[in-house]
Amino acid sequence: MFALPSQIEFFFFGFGPAIVTSIAAFFFYAGLRDLQKTSWVKIAIGIGLLLLVCGWLIALVVSDLGVVAFVEVLFASGAAVLAGILLAWSLTRWRKIIGLLIGVGFPVVLFISLEVGFPYSPDSIIRKNGKAIAQALNEYHTDQGNYPETLNELVPAYLTDLREPKTIWGWLYTANEDGFTLGYVFYIDKFGYTICKYSTTAPEWDCPLDYSTAPFHLAPTPMP
Repeated sequence: MFALPSQIEFFFFGFGPAIVTSIAAFFFYAGLRDLQKTSWVKIAIGIGLLLLVCGWLIALVVSDLGVVAFVEVLFASGAAVLAGILLAWSLTRWRKIIGLLIGVGFPVVLFISLEVGFPYSPDSIIRKNGKAIAQALNEYHTDQGNYPETLNELVPAYLTDLREPKTIWGWLYTANEDGFTLGYVFYIDKFGYTICKYSTTAPEWDCPLDYSTAPFHLAPTPMP
């Protein structure tokens, strides 16, 4: 369970990208406010700052901090919309369009950054490996007429490695004559477990927020 962030950490993680996004928008303004000359250097700095925020968001998603990254995108998008309105009001002639591009374009780019990082996040990798195990289980059932008692029976004939997730309990697995259920602990707090499940009856990952461990039998949550 994550420790509560300090005020400095909350400010940095929550508003840092929003501040950098606002500064990037200011450099666009600084580069375009002179009607006689466009400063491409300042515009390039603005683009560089935006890319910096995008890289930071991708790094958070890959580091399994996707929720934090999503909150940051919301703050940064709000800052971009506000900056876009101010630029559209302060710039003249065709340059007002830049305000619209920033107010709409910046948030789009930020959300795209989340999508770029998502396939490489730990949770996405776990789910991808889980689907490979599910496929191996179905192949085992086709060949043997039943599902294995443990996942270890899939190695090495059907899988070279189970790729256990780095979560408490690792892979969760149970099976009967009708089908199987595969799962892993997605989150844990003092109230219990949130378990993501994949089964023959529901062949898509589902993470219900009901703290139910069924059909798995797990010890009580170790959280205080």
